[in-house]
Amino acid sequence: MKNFALILSCEKYSFKRERQDISQLPMDFRYFVGNPDLTCSEEDGKIVYLPCRDEYEYLTKKTLLAFKWIRENLGFFDHILKTDDDVTFIKEKIEDMLINIYENNIDYAGILHKGGYRSRHHFGKCSDERMNSVLMPVPDVTYCIGGAYWVSMKGQKILSSIGDYKPYFSIYEDACIGNILVSNGIEATKINIKEAMRWPEL
Repeated sequence: MKNFALILSCEKYSFKRERQDISQLPMDFRYFVGNPDLTCSEEDGKIVYLPCRDEYEYLTKKTLLAFKWIRENLGFFDHILKTDDDVTFIKEKIEDMLINIYENNIDYAGILHKGGYRSRHHFGKCSDERMNSVLMPVPDVTYCIGGAYWVSMKGQKILSSIGDYKPYFSIYEDACIGNILVSNGIEATKINIKEAMRWPEL
């Protein structure tokens, strides 16, 4: 089994990745950070700087660029764990979860959430103050919440080739990724990810 972890990070809160315990992550990984001054991606050790802005409202673009970078530089993996730099990992539980995912041919899995409403979850997080007071739509799909979710090779091929994500767009990265996958025939599957990974919101 060949797996990889796509870990979203940002320069403003770089201390999070600096203190994250990666020793319990049983796979290779990269941190992905936005840098709008770049015209192409740059790799610096375990950090990949992507040519996009680094703020909350650009997480969707950052995530899709990260999937594209992985495809172009490392190839496809059996499964990619998309996660964040404030997540705590439990190695043995992750390995058990991966066995379950393989045995059941799961393409997209995590903690499920149903969209189809307007949300204020982004309030106080956006660099554009106008957005911090406007409810934003969440696509009417069931998706995996963004702290940690798995994407198979089938899903990676879709996400890494998205040139125009506006038809699927949501300010919420996890909902947008879910919308892309569901719209391309990949349904979200519920798994007990809380046993293997924890993040502050849980």
